[in-house]
Amino acid sequence: MIALISLELTLGLFVLSDQKWTAYVSRFLVGSFQVFLLVYYPVWIDKFGGDKKTLWLTLLQVCVPIGIFAGYGITASVLRLGSTYNVSFYIQIGLVAIFIIGFGFIPKRKLDCRR
Repeated sequence: MIALISLELTLGLFVLSDQKWTAYVSRFLVGSFQVFLLVYYPVWIDKFGGDKKTLWLTLLQVCVPIGIFAGYGITASVLRLGSTYNVSFYIQIGLVAIFIIGFGFIPKRKLDCRR
C-alpha cells in the first residue's frame, strides 16, 4: 500500500513539475516505486495462485505492454480533443486512486505473503 500511495504522489509531482530536473526526479521515483510492485506480484501469485499460477503470471506479463499501448492511445485521444498531454497523467492518477481504494477493501490475510 505504501508503494501505491508513493506512486500516486510521484505521479502528481510529475504533473505539477515545471522544471526539467523535477520531472526527471519524479519519473525516477515513479519507476522506483513500481519496482516494489513488480517484485511483490509474482510472490503473491506463487502463494495464492493455486492451480492458475501460469495464467496469473501470463496476465501479469501481458498487462505491461497493454498498459503502455493504452497510455499512448489515451494520450492520442486527449491530444486530438485539444487538451494537453498532462490530462492523460491526470487520468492515470485517477485510475491509480481507484485501484488504491479497491486495494484497501482486500482482507490483509489475502495480501500477506509472509505467512
